[in-house]
Amino acid sequence: MKLYLSFLFIVVLFVSSCSNDEKVTFNSSIEGWTQGYNSIYTGDGHSGKLCSKIDSLNPYSFGFVYPIKDISKNKLTKADFSVWVKVENIKNEISLVASIWSDKKNSQLQWVGINVSEQIKTINKWTLVKGEIIFSKDLPDDAVIKFYVWSPKGDVAYIDDLEISFY
Repeated sequence: MKLYLSFLFIVVLFVSSCSNDEKVTFNSSIEGWTQGYNSIYTGDGHSGKLCSKIDSLNPYSFGFVYPIKDISKNKLTKADFSVWVKVENIKNEISLVASIWSDKKNSQLQWVGINVSEQIKTINKWTLVKGEIIFSKDLPDDAVIKFYVWSPKGDVAYIDDLEISFY
C-alpha cells in the first residue's frame, strides 16, 4: 500500500508539474490595480456605481501593474484582456493598452494598443472591448506588465470591469 501511494504521489506530482495550460485571471476586484485613482467616477458603471472616467484632465484609466514573474510559476506566453467601455463620440483615439516595461533596461519592451473605436459602434452604451498580447520569449526577470485605457486627445470615455487572463 505504501508503495502504491508513493507511486501515485509521484505520478500526480509529475503530471501537475508538466501541465502548462494554467490560466491565471485578474478582474476588477482590487488585487494589482493601480494608477488612475483620479479617474474614479461615481455614476452609471457597467457593474455598479463606480467606474473610471477618462478625459482631457485624466487621460489614463485605472490600471493593472504587476511583475510578470509573480503571476504564475509557469512561463507565460500571452494575455487576453478586456474592458467594458462607454464612449460619447464614435470617432475617438482611445486605446486599450498592454505594455511591458523593464526597470533595469529603463525601457518599454512591448506595447500593444487596441483602438476602441474599431470595436465600438454605438455611443453611450457599454461595449466589451478585447485585445491580446503575445509575450516575447526573452523577457527579463524584472519585466512588469501594465494594462490601462488611454485617451491621448482627451476624448471622454467610461471604463469598467477590466479583466486579464494570462496563459
